[in-house]
Amino acid sequence: MIILYSLLYAAALSVIYPFEYLKRPAELRAQWSRERRGRISGIGGSDRPRIWVHAVSVGEVLAALPLIEGLQKEGYSSVVLSTVTDTGRQIAKERMPVGTHIIYLPFDLRTFIERAISAIAPDIFLTMETELWPNLFSSMSRAGIPIFIFNGRISDRSFPRYMRIRYLLKKLFSTVEMAGVQTEQDRGRMISMGMQSDKVKITGNFKFDIKGSLRAPEWTERLEGKTIVAGSTHEGEESMMLDVYERLQNKFDDINLIIAPRHPQRFSAVEQLLKERDHRFVTRASLGKENGKIKGEIILLNVLGELAGSYAAADICIICGSFVPIGGHNLFEAAYWSKPIICGPYMNNFPLTKDFEDKQAIRIADRDSLYDILTELLGSQESREVIGKNAHKVFAENGGAVKKALNILEPYLKNI
Repeated sequence: MIILYSLLYAAALSVIYPFEYLKRPAELRAQWSRERRGRISGIGGSDRPRIWVHAVSVGEVLAALPLIEGLQKEGYSSVVLSTVTDTGRQIAKERMPVGTHIIYLPFDLRTFIERAISAIAPDIFLTMETELWPNLFSSMSRAGIPIFIFNGRISDRSFPRYMRIRYLLKKLFSTVEMAGVQTEQDRGRMISMGMQSDKVKITGNFKFDIKGSLRAPEWTERLEGKTIVAGSTHEGEESMMLDVYERLQNKFDDINLIIAPRHPQRFSAVEQLLKERDHRFVTRASLGKENGKIKGEIILLNVLGELAGSYAAADICIICGSFVPIGGHNLFEAAYWSKPIICGPYMNNFPLTKDFEDKQAIRIADRDSLYDILTELLGSQESREVIGKNAHKVFAENGGAVKKALNILEPYLKNI
């Protein structure tokens, strides 16, 4: 089965490789090509154990951050972090502790993977969420390197697809030492997919352990009046937010709206939308060149890595991807700052939405009710504080995932 997979993978790679190469910024192409083919260099130092952590993109990188910080605090400072996307790499370079070596994950072909393993010489391999690569796992297993999955989650969308390849997954899971998953549902699904039940533990979500890694950007100190942050917006949601914002300006003339598109490739499209609708706005990228207070403005957050910190400046946080059938995004960062949270009806990708809802830690809106809910909350500081405190309580109750993961890893790390 793995031979057929490798042949299909190689055939697909031969087609997409030129396009993937050319879409990278020119200054990254050589490194991307080198490292994706397993040619890893610059892994210095002789500290052991050496830990290879894989986090595919921005979300997984941010989730891995508290784990890597926790490893460093325990004295395990030799960490290699692999990503797949350029944005994930950029965030990793900006946020990871000094000394973390950041690389692109090699293509999932045995030659490339084994070349990388030889260069990195890891003692242990950790992959975030559900990054399952057959040749990567089988090569690690042949080399005697323990494999761990952490922050594991199986979404409603992906679970049926995984079940169709259960036979392949069962063999892949046999190489895994232990999987730490976010919820009981994730545990049940992973067992259904072929993982041995005694190898799956509920450790929670690392994003609840983000305390040391969040900070408010300096420019947010210049905000005056009330501020709404619309985080991780998708196509169609920006127009909806602008419709509501225009109505709110009739009641609250000092209101700011921060729009943070989910994907950086949409920054220019959202900027064009703002121009077409003749809105006065500033971009985050331009704020460093200006001084003075920000009041009654739209701010387009067209940089990476600042959304979670920007929630600190919000009076209300709107979590997007939930007003269109995407499935919603992370509630944790806003909850960390004790902020009142509004999200749309499509939150099926976020596993703890019901906990937030049951504990009155969020408000659920749709396109028709969003304006009324915002008006209500903007007019009542008490309501905002109650919802924000409830949200932070849910956040605090679900902490400790990193400690649980370190407890699992400790016996292996001590014996290396």
